[in-house]
Amino acid sequence: MSIDIRKENLCDHVVREEAKIFESDLRTIKIRRPIANTSQFKLNLNGYNVPQNHPDLGYYFATDESTFLDIELKNIKFNNRRQNDDDFVDITYSTIPRFCPKCFGLRVVIDIKFNNLGKAVVVRDENKLIQDIETMVTTVLGSNPFHTSLGTNLKNLIGQKVFDLRNIRAQMSKEIVDGINKYVNMQDKQIEFQTVTAKETFFKLLNIEAEPTRNDIPSLWNVNITFQNLAGSTLVDEVDVGPLTLDEIIFGKQG
Repeated sequence: MSIDIRKENLCDHVVREEAKIFESDLRTIKIRRPIANTSQFKLNLNGYNVPQNHPDLGYYFATDESTFLDIELKNIKFNNRRQNDDDFVDITYSTIPRFCPKCFGLRVVIDIKFNNLGKAVVVRDENKLIQDIETMVTTVLGSNPFHTSLGTNLKNLIGQKVFDLRNIRAQMSKEIVDGINKYVNMQDKQIEFQTVTAKETFFKLLNIEAEPTRNDIPSLWNVNITFQNLAGSTLVDEVDVGPLTLDEIIFGKQG
């Protein structure tokens, strides 16, 4: 049986210790993302945590009237004007998914998670197979230096201007089928060197469904891949796929 580190975890959408500076009025700090819950907001001033109701350093939240976004943004407004502009401010807060800098609206992050004993959380059997298929789908083709043939061009397709959704769906299905075939070939070679259980062995592709989350702005797609493992279980991998991130464009990083 083979195991793998669990890579995908639910995103908490928390922005931690984001550095900020005062505006020219020395009272206002602008926040470029919406705050999901002001009760969980934390502000540090020159390294010290400042509660909102502090008698001298207290602050409140004011609606940003200058924003052009379709959602309300809030600024921090200190009750008293600061004496100089060299204060160091950092803030921690939760935002909404589509503004999250960690998951970019996908609601999951690719990161290693550790249990209470300090050991990395791993996946086995069906969960490992589902993770492998999802990694194959979201990895940019050629970006993994150890397996350059694995991956798809889904993110490149989504990054294009879309005029025919039916054509994009057909191209996405072809990319997924090609990627799965390469994965199966790699798994066949893996079996020669280590034990791979029937539960983690890919057997048959049953169905692919791909739909944009918004028809007017098809830049995020929900993809459902239904397949069987060698043990006969029917599995479904549901993944949201967006266009290439800046890191992937510049560095070719894995999605």
